[in-house]
Amino acid sequence: EVGRNFMNKLWNASRFVMMNLNSTQEPRNPGTQELSLADKWIINRLQHTLKEVNKALDHYQFDTAAHAIYQFVWGEYCDWYLELSKSQIQSSGTQRTLLHVLDNILRMLHPYAPFITEEIYQNIHKGADTINFAEYPQPPKKIEFAKEAAELQTVMDIITAIRNIRGEHNVSPAKKISVTVRVHDKAVLKIVDKDQNLVKDLARVEELTIVLGGEGVKKSATAVAGKADIFVPLAGLIDVNAEKTRLGREIERVQKFIGSMEGKLSNKGFVDRAPKEVVQKERDKLDETKSELQKLKSALHELGTL
Repeated sequence: EVGRNFMNKLWNASRFVMMNLNSTQEPRNPGTQELSLADKWIINRLQHTLKEVNKALDHYQFDTAAHAIYQFVWGEYCDWYLELSKSQIQSSGTQRTLLHVLDNILRMLHPYAPFITEEIYQNIHKGADTINFAEYPQPPKKIEFAKEAAELQTVMDIITAIRNIRGEHNVSPAKKISVTVRVHDKAVLKIVDKDQNLVKDLARVEELTIVLGGEGVKKSATAVAGKADIFVPLAGLIDVNAEKTRLGREIERVQKFIGSMEGKLSNKGFVDRAPKEVVQKERDKLDETKSELQKLKSALHELGTL
């Protein structure tokens, strides 16, 4: 099931790229002068991934290489870069970057998924030989765009924090909100101010206020993203009483689940008889659930201040 979902993700990402490209576009390294911040970030992440994958393969760590490819394709190329590229899809630099990175993904992934990568490769390289004859992508001698990658990561952390607040308080993804970002560093202030349109677009923010230091915003849901604090005023945004009731029920459900898991893990018969990896998986699940409970309690506490 995991493999099927991953192949669907890759297929849909490839369709998006092909639908938005100039028909004469060919995969090649885009010129630096044409690249946006997001383009430089994904190239930096690709180069890091190529380094990690080739190192793993050199040591016959096929699972480590597969995991690195999976994380890059799903978590960075599909979930972030495709979204970032939509607002600049007419840029030739972005089009070349989309195709350049996809081409590297196909060649990198081919030993693991030969059929779907061959199909997509033939759609990109019209009339080309099989992907079997394509060179396996190698890492560059020097990783590029480290500064730009760090800049965009700061922005992405803020976007993620705002999205988490939305999710924790059941705010509709379609609803535009007001957000205050309090930063504690002038360098971060400069980044957020420069790239605020990315925050507005990807986090569905209507009004973004950026301040350096000072007090927080009262009656707000809060989150921390590196050297920035995020404040989302909830008054008028949600039905506070209904949200308190929902969170209370969810906390009760999670507490019961934790109780049942703790009972299972305290059962000596289960711990002794079950395979070690199964027991560890249950313990990891318990830790994740406890973390979820803390988030729910924190969300309920924030509502109590409204």
